[in-house]
Parts: sequence; C-alpha cells; structure tokens
Amino acid sequence: MSSECEIFQQEKVSKKKEVKEVEEEEEDENDGEIIQECTICFAPLNSTGEHRISSLKCGHIFGKCCIKEWLSRKQHGANQSKCPICGENASVKDIYPIYSKYTFIDKEGLEREMENSKIVKKRKLDTQKQYNDLVEVYNGLLQKVNDSKLEIQSYESQLSKLRWNPQQQNYSMKKFALVSSWKLSNKPNVSKIFTYDNKNNIIYVTKSQNLYEHGILGINLETYSATSYSPLHKKLIKDCKYNTVNDLLLTASMDRTVKLYSVNDKDNILSVNVVSPCWSCCWSKKNENHFFIGLGNNKINAYDLRKLNRPLDIISNSKQMGLGKPIHSLVYISKEESKSFNSLEECYDGVLGASLDKVFFCTPQQQTASLVDNTPSDTLSTNNANATTTKVTISSNAPTSMSSTSISSTAINKKDSGPTLTDHHFPASAPIASTSFPSSSKENTLLPGENENENKNESNSLVKMDSIYSAMKFTTTACSSSISNNNNNSYESSSGKLYNFFNWNENHGLITSLSYDVHSNQCIVTSRKSTPIVNKFATVYTIGYLDFNPDTLFKKRHAIIARNEQKLMTKAALYTEANTENCYAVVSDEYAKSICVWSIGWNEENSLGVHSLSQEILTYDNSPILDIDICTIKDSTNYLCALNENKLFVHQSS
Repeated sequence: MSSECEIFQQEKVSKKKEVKEVEEEEEDENDGEIIQECTICFAPLNSTGEHRISSLKCGHIFGKCCIKEWLSRKQHGANQSKCPICGENASVKDIYPIYSKYTFIDKEGLEREMENSKIVKKRKLDTQKQYNDLVEVYNGLLQKVNDSKLEIQSYESQLSKLRWNPQQQNYSMKKFALVSSWKLSNKPNVSKIFTYDNKNNIIYVTKSQNLYEHGILGINLETYSATSYSPLHKKLIKDCKYNTVNDLLLTASMDRTVKLYSVNDKDNILSVNVVSPCWSCCWSKKNENHFFIGLGNNKINAYDLRKLNRPLDIISNSKQMGLGKPIHSLVYISKEESKSFNSLEECYDGVLGASLDKVFFCTPQQQTASLVDNTPSDTLSTNNANATTTKVTISSNAPTSMSSTSISSTAINKKDSGPTLTDHHFPASAPIASTSFPSSSKENTLLPGENENENKNESNSLVKMDSIYSAMKFTTTACSSSISNNNNNSYESSSGKLYNFFNWNENHGLITSLSYDVHSNQCIVTSRKSTPIVNKFATVYTIGYLDFNPDTLFKKRHAIIARNEQKLMTKAALYTEANTENCYAVVSDEYAKSICVWSIGWNEENSLGVHSLSQEILTYDNSPILDIDICTIKDSTNYLCALNENKLFVHQSS
C-alpha cells in the first residue's frame, strides 16, 4: 500500500514538473513574442514619447496616447470604459507605463537605412580611393617641385660662378661714340662689305661705280681721309681680306676672278680666274703666301702667291657639289695663335667656314706647317721695285669648263732694267686657271711680234714646258670630285690629301654669315630660322664656344634673336676688349638700322651662356646695316665700323 502511494506521489510530482516546464516555455515564448504594434492604431510602439508602451491592469499593451484617448472617449458614453481587447473595466488612472529593454523599429525603415548605409560605405570607399590617388599625385608634384628647386639652386650656383658680372661689366665697358661717317655715294646699293688693315689703320670698302665696275676705296682712320679708288671687278665683290705681311688685298668676286691688289704698288694687280663664282676668301696664318677661296660650287681652292697658275689643292666635304650651296664665309684658325689665348686641350690648324646649310671646320689629318704643304720653291717679295712676270697663255681651243684667259704668276724683284716677261704656251687640254691684269692697271705684257726672237724660241719653249706641264697636269674630273673614305668626317681632296671635317648644323632656315674671335675661341653665326612667335622667320645670332670634336663643332652655344625684317640679311662680329677677358657681340638690330653691343659670358665649364645688352647705337639712317666689324688698330684702340648701302659709320671706344 505504501509502495503504491509512493508511485502515485512520484507521478503527481512529475506531472507538476511537466506542467511547470510547459508554463515556463509558454512564458518564454510569450516573452519572445514582443508586441511591436499598437492594437488600436497599428502603429509601432516606442520606448519613449506620447506613443510609448503602456499597459492596463489587465495586462494588455497599447500606445499611451491611443489607450488614453480610447478610455476618455468611453467615459462620456453610457457604459463604463473597458479594455479594447478583453473588455475588463478600466479607467485612465489604470494606465501604467512599461519600461522595456527592447526598442521597436520599422523594418522597412531599417532596410532603407541599410541600403543607404551600403551606398554611403561605397561612396566612402570611392572617396578614399580618390583621396589616395590625389595624395599620390600631390607627393609626385611635391617631389618635382623639390627637384626644380634643387635645379634652380644649381643654376644659381653656376650663375654665381660666371666670369663676369653684367652690371659691373656694363659699367666698366668702354662705350662707342661716333667719330666719323663717310657717304660713299648718293646712289643706293653702292657698298656691301669692308675689311681693314690694322698695321696702316686703313679700312677698305667695296664700292660700285656702275653695274659693270666694282672696286675698292680706302679710308684712313688716323687722318679720316680717303685714298684713291681702284676698279677691280666686273661683277659684285663678295669678300675681301688684307694681308699685313705682304701688304696685299685679296678680293673675291662673282665674275669668277680673284684679285691680288698691292697697296704699295697700285699699278700691279694680279688676277686669278676660277671655274665658279667666288663668295669668300681668307689668308693663311701659317704661311703668308697661301690663301683660300670659297666658291659657289661648295669647294675651297687653295693657292700660293708664288705659283698662281693652278690651285695647290681643291677641298670639298660632299660628293653632291651642285650650285646653291656656296661657301660664303672663311676664317683661318692657327693652332699656335689659338693656344696663345686659350687653354684648349685640342686645337688644330684649319679653315673655319660656312655655307648656306652648315658650319664646318676643315683640317688635314696629318698636321703640317700649313693646311696645304705642296708649296713651290719660288718666292714672292712685294717690297722690291721692279717685277719679273711670267705670263702663261692657254690656246683658244681650251676646254669650255675652264677659263681661257692668261695666267700671270709674279715673282717681284726690283731691278734697274725694268720688268721683263717670258711667254709660255700650254696645250689646249691643260685645264689651268688663269690670271691677268685688268685694263685699268699697267699691264706688264708684250704682244706677239714685239719680241724678234719669239718665233724662233717658241718651239724650244714648248719642249721645255712639256716636263712642267706633265707635273702640273690634272683633269677637270679630279678637280670637281670629292672622294670620301671609310670615315664619314674624312674626305680626300683633288691632290689626294685627306682632310677631316667637323660640321655643325641645326634646324635653321639659312646661314648667312660667320665671324670668329680668336681671343675667346668663340664664333658667331647669323642664320634665318623660324621662331615660335607668330611663326615668322627671324634673324638669330648663335654664339658658340669652338670645340674641335667630330661629333659637335661647338661645345655649347646660345642665341640672340634680333628684331630684323623677314628677308633682311645682316652680319655680326665678336671681339674681346683689350687687356680684359670681356667678350662682346656686335650685331645689327631694330630692323638692322641700329647697332647693338651684347655682353657675352659663360660659366667655368662653358656650358651655360648668358648675354646682356651693353649699348645700343642708332644710325639715324633709313638704310639697314649690311656689314659690321670691330677694327683693332696697332695702339689697341677699338673702332666699331658699320656699313650700309652707301655710308660707312666709324665709332671709337672711349
């Protein structure tokens, strides 16, 4: 009996436990089922505010404002207010606020907020990426700015090391003042170029009397008086140079002749005929008897005063030697002279020249006493009183490629017996350049028949000249060709001698002039090139420090852009002030009707060049400046001479 009671009690206890667990589970479920909406307005319940969670004494939950309005409305009715859910009597005072740990939110609003949050996060990532990119760009620009600052500091350091101070130099520079002006003629286009004799202080100016008469007029800088005019050529004179050793004036003309004019004996004028118009000339500084002629066919002829019947050599640096590339500028550079003024590692004897498309320096591969070494044994002395002239005449059926006039090579030796002349005749095939005296001078010639023994000795003369002609013979083809060897900068001349050419060429339109200053080892090149300003051509003066390098003729260079008219051809010059290292460029500017003197400077490495305007001289003339140069006479006085088409301006440094 007792065991049955125990079993019954155990079952009863277990049932109570099960009921209790079920109730607890229901309570948990009820706790989990949180009412989120008001049963009156079906709006979400809030934890705070007018619609906060509130309960009646029956336990049903409503929004406070909703249940309050519900109970207030029922109180005015017939019946007592009741709970909207269970109907139990209730009043406003039975409303109790419930403080819940849960916050009721709108799911749709939550989803919208979540979508907005995703969009914001994406925008934030994009913005962060853009920010990182901008930071990277900023850092790059900052690095460039720092590099630019370092570069500017480097340039400032180089500028501080310049050999001169522009302000101090401008202050100490000897200014030029006009001391004289010569009007050569009332006609236009009378003069083109000039040269000077610094031993006798004379300037020689080209002057055209008419279309077929062109000569030289001398002007003494000491007395400011003009010497007699000497007609020399039938066409325009392109260049003239003076030899102070022999007192000879060398002129090159478009009439295909070269004249040698002696200032001590104005009646003796030697003439050399060439195969092409002559554009330029220069004297050798190694041998006073040698001179060079720049031709219109882009060749250079080398001559010796003691044997003018043929060139010593014909030099060229191109196989295509057509017309249109004349060599308009020639300057002889002496190795000894250059080293005496400059500390150069490399220096050569040679000819610096310019054609319309390039600047070049020509030097033999093996340096000798002169640029050409096949010098004849004859001698020339212009200090003697009488002259012995050898006249060489070519037969009338000579080749048309060469001139058929006479050749005169002179060995001047003064004797009391007076001048004598011997005639020799070459076969018609001999392509020999010829020389003759112009009609205006006293010709030392004898006509056939004047010598009674001429016919008797003619055959003997021809026999004797056969051996001479064999030694002189060369073909026109050999004279007009240039053979290039394996080295692009090495060329073979007509005599078989090898020459090296250092060339410089830039993207310019046209090279018009070249000038060299041995004291500073610089040259100035005048060219016509296109400028970025309104896309027009302008005159550009390029100053280059001469470097004897096959890859680049100029070590470094910089340029001055002039304010010249589009089609105006002008010249420029460089000079170094006496007893100083101050170098100046003298150019024509302001539409070539004024003269500008520019101070030229370089740093210690000659890699950075600067220039500043030191002086501008107005000519007060409507004609442009055609030629300009600095003439340094024997007392170290600098004369700035400028020539327009009919007037010469002489300025002296003060």
